[in-house]
Amino acid sequence: MQELKKVANNYKLTDIREIPDEWDIKKLEELSDLNAGGTPSRFVNSYWDNGTIPWLSSGEVKNNVIYSSNEKITEVGLSESAAKLFPKGTVLIAITGQGLTRGRTALLGIESTTNQSVVGIVCNKSIMNNMFLWYYLQSQYWKLRSISQGSNQAGLNLALLNSYMILVPPLLEQQKIASILSKVDELIQKTDQIIEQTQRLKKGLMHRLLTKGIGHTKFKKTILGTIPEQWNCKSLREISLKISDRDHFTPKYVNEGVIMVSPVNFKNDEDIDFESCKRISYDAHQLNRRKTDIRIGDIILHRIGAGLGRVRRVTKGMPDFSILHSLAMIRANEHIVSSGYLKWAFRAPHILSQISNGIQSMGVPDLGLNKISELTFPVPDLSEQNKIFLILENLQNQIRLVSVCNTKLNLLKRGLMQKLLTGKLRVKI
Repeated sequence: MQELKKVANNYKLTDIREIPDEWDIKKLEELSDLNAGGTPSRFVNSYWDNGTIPWLSSGEVKNNVIYSSNEKITEVGLSESAAKLFPKGTVLIAITGQGLTRGRTALLGIESTTNQSVVGIVCNKSIMNNMFLWYYLQSQYWKLRSISQGSNQAGLNLALLNSYMILVPPLLEQQKIASILSKVDELIQKTDQIIEQTQRLKKGLMHRLLTKGIGHTKFKKTILGTIPEQWNCKSLREISLKISDRDHFTPKYVNEGVIMVSPVNFKNDEDIDFESCKRISYDAHQLNRRKTDIRIGDIILHRIGAGLGRVRRVTKGMPDFSILHSLAMIRANEHIVSSGYLKWAFRAPHILSQISNGIQSMGVPDLGLNKISELTFPVPDLSEQNKIFLILENLQNQIRLVSVCNTKLNLLKRGLMQKLLTGKLRVKI
């Protein structure tokens, strides 16, 4: 038992932190039963073929509620291996795994087995609420990773987890805290679903609008496939006023100066993260303005390196900036093609295919200006281009708005976890 010292009204000081008088601190093994999973032999077909029992790997543990598994084992595989069937409501924690997997948790929404890289925690319901424990362990993610052991691949183990100290409010308070956090999680899940559904709608509409257009009934076969009879196929050279990049060397970066945009600053599907950009001197910026005098409406194309082919459109309100030589600028001839339409056309499958075929290097992918100039685009009349742009831009703006809401909800959850799970903010029982 931790030594307690009174520090303020209704609070006491422990070896871990200051907590409410009614709270306790206990080892995880005092609150629950912990067991690691196991993997039936892959060489025994009867353990896996036509399996019906869910079996999870550590990669499926993603701070989520789990309702299905990628793989299943048989009754024979369960009975003749170290695998254990954990009940619905079990808290899972990944004890090893690649990248950020180790230390992540999940809550079982079904009965399931796991591999040996996952520990199942079955709470003693009389003293520990499983959802409270799940949220508490989520809040301890980085601390759990820091106590991992091993020189080659660090990992947690049953001994470390059994002795891990947990803050324990009264059971009713645990339930109320878990209920509050789960409501925020439900809102986050709903915004995630809206974003995913709108992304799918945008992808489907983008393909249809950029190949079939709006209201066409007659079509023709071209090098781009079947397109509306009234459309033309033109190279980017034919529909652009300028296609250029900056000098092919990395300029000297400075603490204060003009923003230098590179591919690493391309954020999500649409934006440029100017805050993360490095800076160059004003003289270095001016030196390349004759080649890349970036203006509103210009298209910035990622042309060198992994992920090339991504584009951004320069819009009003963006700061003055230069681009690294791994990017190119394209200025549309607005008498033939609108820059808004061109931005979306760059994302069409037949353009991405041409970009892929135009890569010139076997090492670092490289799309030269000559190849960029040869890219062939479908070109509707300007009126239809603008309609296509407005439809797709409206969907993208919807995604952006919901994404902002999603970010705020995640920040709210993080703030509530920091306060509710430590007793800084109390709930009424």
